[in-house]
Amino acid sequence: EIAGACYSLAAKFGVDKKHSDNVAFNALKIFDALARIGNFDTDHKIYLRSAAVLMDVGLFLHHRHSQRHGLYLIRNSEIFGLNELDRIIVGLIVRYHGKTLPKHTHSEFSSLGRSDRLTVFKLSAILRVARALDIRLVQRLKVEDVEADANRLQLKMNIASISPLEIASLEDASEIFQDVFGLKIEFAERS
Repeated sequence: EIAGACYSLAAKFGVDKKHSDNVAFNALKIFDALARIGNFDTDHKIYLRSAAVLMDVGLFLHHRHSQRHGLYLIRNSEIFGLNELDRIIVGLIVRYHGKTLPKHTHSEFSSLGRSDRLTVFKLSAILRVARALDIRLVQRLKVEDVEADANRLQLKMNIASISPLEIASLEDASEIFQDVFGLKIEFAERS
């Protein structure tokens, strides 16, 4: 029901469903591999999926600062199954999945408790990597398997013809992911 409400809101604001579905698929693959390491629960998975579906709603208002606009739209929309705190967390994940990092000077972020701020950090880092995998909006890169150990997270997918734009985007997202989780992201051709 929550997913349906998010998809309805995304459609209202003209979000590219194929792109958001691909990002959500890749984000949830990464999330599942990190479930133990990240101390995630069912609510965290709902937050991540909702944020992936809604990550581009801010584009409806303006391309510049679209993540900030996305936070505003999510926070001020009725989304069945998500209370005000849930909408703020989802909105902040959307806000920070781009170039902006969470800051204590941002009022919505600083108003959260420590565990919710940590949730926003972790889930926005995952969403950032998943979004980087579809930076060209063509749904070509799909994570087929994920292996995690103490030092790395290996994403297996079809990377035979990965473009320079995708490589650069993934490198940027991987740096922040490594800062948050302490894991280096590696990409490997699927077997």
